[in-house]
Amino acid sequence: MYKLNFTISLNTFTKLNRYALSLSLPIQTTIRFLLTEQLHSFEFDNQYFITKYKKCKFKEAIGTLDSYGKEKKPKRYSIEVTEYIYNGIYEIKKTYKTKTNIVINNLLHIGINDKLDSFNIDYSTEFNDILKNTKQYAIPLSLQFTYRLQDISKITGIKTNQLISLIIGNYLIEHFSEYDNKIYMSNSGKIYSDIW
Repeated sequence: MYKLNFTISLNTFTKLNRYALSLSLPIQTTIRFLLTEQLHSFEFDNQYFITKYKKCKFKEAIGTLDSYGKEKKPKRYSIEVTEYIYNGIYEIKKTYKTKTNIVINNLLHIGINDKLDSFNIDYSTEFNDILKNTKQYAIPLSLQFTYRLQDISKITGIKTNQLISLIIGNYLIEHFSEYDNKIYMSNSGKIYSDIW
């Protein structure tokens, strides 16, 4: 494993944290996942990546003032990543002749904004707050899918159970978010819809 040290703005941290909470995963796991997605795009869908990356305008990760005028410092991270992530960030850094912190911030910015564009994070966070508990499921997987998950786990540094949560969660984000505004939860935890 390799170590990455970086600083992100409070605005980026807030978005990442809300996304992580919606999947009931640690923020470091979602950071690894978003970085891997963007590095995959850099490697295999380069023109799309270049278009997105050029639109990124890096803002220095500075603190903000709270209502009492006290400065709230940006979030600093030192996380372990796989060789794939470490080398991919180095390649982008070399390509754009820039700093590691700028590359990481840009990749996270692209990744989290893509998620926010297709997902009602406010609804999801509220949904999780009401449920309070994370559901556990036993999912039968073929050997092919098990090996594939293990391969992806080695590339991303994310545990297979967390990968399953990310894959299912992101599938639902991308394909079913149009229903977010039509589904509500009562205090008793029953789901009902205003279209039924």
